Amino acid sequence: MFCFQQPSLAAEIPIAQLARSQSQRIQNLMWISDSLQVISRKDPENGRMIPMAVCRGRFVREDWTLIGPSGETMPVKPDGQFFFLVPIRSAKRLFQMTAVGPRGEAETEKLALIIPNWEKWLASEKSATIKPQAPFSFVPSLGVSSIVYKETGTPDFRELALTGKVSFQIAFSNEWNLGANVFLNFMPVSASRTDITVRFFGANLRIGYALPFIRNPWRLSLMTGLYYSQMFVTQSRFGYTPMVYPQFYPVLSRRLGTGHSLMAYSKFVPVNGIKEAEISGGLGLTSLLKNGHSVSTMLDYSVINFTPVRNSKISSSSLSLSIGYRL
Repeated sequence: MFCFQQPSLAAEIPIAQLARSQSQRIQNLMWISDSLQVISRKDPENGRMIPMAVCRGRFVREDWTLIGPSGETMPVKPDGQFFFLVPIRSAKRLFQMTAVGPRGEAETEKLALIIPNWEKWLASEKSATIKPQAPFSFVPSLGVSSIVYKETGTPDFRELALTGKVSFQIAFSNEWNLGANVFLNFMPVSASRTDITVRFFGANLRIGYALPFIRNPWRLSLMTGLYYSQMFVTQSRFGYTPMVYPQFYPVLSRRLGTGHSLMAYSKFVPVNGIKEAEISGGLGLTSLLKNGHSVSTMLDYSVINFTPVRNSKISSSSLSLSIGYRL
């Protein structure tokens, strides 16, 4: 519970009720009304906007001190009036007031803050604070990838290459969206072998659903779709052939202040059961620009292990850092 300067009444909504204990009360403590008003204020603990009930009362008792719900001394005006705010996080909130006399004697009064339309308030608050997704986004990006390729019977191959990627997403609602991207290691920078050039091409098509019970500023989307991968290599010297497999792709994101957001994802592509699969993950930071577009920085890691033919094993991993611009 916190004390603030008197809030503006224009933003208040009368949705809270104050219930007093019938058997345990403080002498000369009176409440202006048992129908309280609720306002939105920033929570000092995390900076988020939360509902708070405005409790107003009057206490006149010579040489007695009134103690608020969180142990703070209540600032009482000469006429005895005081007020404080109680954060609301559930349909019912219990708290108590304490009065301390000049000889240290104390009286307490237990109270209950009841929100009869709590669920309705939550629904309206959620719709007001969650910003709908843009219906369409297009993000070209450029980065650098470190690739390690291993195949039975051939020396390990390592390469550093520039990678281009294009992503787009269509939001059908706040929950449903469709996304796709394509990428290509289009320009080798250095390689462990000068007689071989390797380029990986990949394409993803996904549909996702954001879980509605995850509250803003958090968002958890569960996505699934298809993944296509192909290697272009000099004279087809490696046994990595084109493949199309299903994928599972959960994404967790959190909005930060001042237009920034963080995201983390993982991807699982079963090639041949659980043991032979591609497992990927990544972290991203998106920053909103003044022109309404945004810049995103991504760090991705991927590793795939599978056996295309008997007695031949392929393992490939990549670590990529990229920067994208959302149009």
